[in-house]
Amino acid sequence: MVISVLVGISKPEPAIYTLALERLGVNATEALFVDDLMDNVLAARQVGMAAVLIDRDRQVAGDGLTVRDLAEVADLVLGEQVQEAARL
Repeated sequence: MVISVLVGISKPEPAIYTLALERLGVNATEALFVDDLMDNVLAARQVGMAAVLIDRDRQVAGDGLTVRDLAEVADLVLGEQVQEAARL
């Protein structure tokens, strides 16, 4: 866990994403970042993470990684797991 006030870094500064990845022990390509602010999503993408924007009111033109709610995020994740299992 990264608490911005304790580490002195906040979103959308790239360093906070890098610190979170380090603490989780994963590479950026192994992580999925979800947020409801486009600036934070873009910053996560800049450090190499897959990032999804939650746009509950569908006000942002989608780029394929925009969802309406967390249920759609679960569908994305589970869909990738199902595809991966099918390749095995």
